[in-house]
Amino acid sequence: TTKENIDQHYRGILVESLPKTIADAIRICQELQIPYLWADSLCIIQWDKDEFGREGYRMDSICSGSHLTIYAKGAASCKDGFLGKQKFGYDEWQYLAPKGLVTPSGMEFPIRKGEVVETLKPLDTHAWCFQEEILPKRQLVYGGDEIELPQPVSVLEYGPSLVENGRGVCVYRVKIPVRPPEYCKAPKRRKWESLVQQYWQRLLTVPTDKLMAIAGVARRILRMTATGAISTEDNYYAGVWGKELAQQLLWWSTGNPFSTASKHLRLHNGVPSWSWASIQGPVSYIERPYGWR
Repeated sequence: TTKENIDQHYRGILVESLPKTIADAIRICQELQIPYLWADSLCIIQWDKDEFGREGYRMDSICSGSHLTIYAKGAASCKDGFLGKQKFGYDEWQYLAPKGLVTPSGMEFPIRKGEVVETLKPLDTHAWCFQEEILPKRQLVYGGDEIELPQPVSVLEYGPSLVENGRGVCVYRVKIPVRPPEYCKAPKRRKWESLVQQYWQRLLTVPTDKLMAIAGVARRILRMTATGAISTEDNYYAGVWGKELAQQLLWWSTGNPFSTASKHLRLHNGVPSWSWASIQGPVSYIERPYGWR
């Protein structure tokens, strides 16, 4: 959606004109009888700085307030799509359980051949998708290998049982679980450093968006852990929590100081130099013993 076509979009959008990933998401919503779909490229006016500034800081409420988030992490771009038979549904990845072994409901079931090595998927490298991964109360994950329904109870596709006519869309046969509140809120203080290190592995088209793309996670933490008045030590300062200020200042850049990229290590984004978000590249923290103050 742009300023030039927004009036036309209000009147209607042909599904055939949309990128395949969004068209696939529409089909999922139709199958699950979900009447509304939120897609950032349609719902936020693109290349509009003011619009992006407003909507970018609301991403946590979008992610955590959705009925369901479709996480198509196997798609490298919005043009790729994600529906179709998933890789582990093919015969070379599975075989039927020996005769006589059935599920409690009497159905035969497939068994995975060997151990599967986890690989990084395209969406796992996008910084703006970090909030979409950890904040939603329900997730439906299409990884290209199989369909996943993550925490609190992981349900994997394991074969053709969730595939109809070669299309992996029949998820309405499974009750999609709701994550408990403890999972929806990212852990504060001690584990914040771990979140930062996970986040830094992801890429941003605009490096100066680093704090903005994780601001929703911080706001969610603050909202769910605050009780009554918020004391100064509970505040969030440019990627650092006040109550753990001493520990969270003990970070250093783990990038290669001899690389040409080191010339651009410092970001000109107005972030204080003591914050990890003031530099470009990965960071790490000094471990402290248990009970350290």
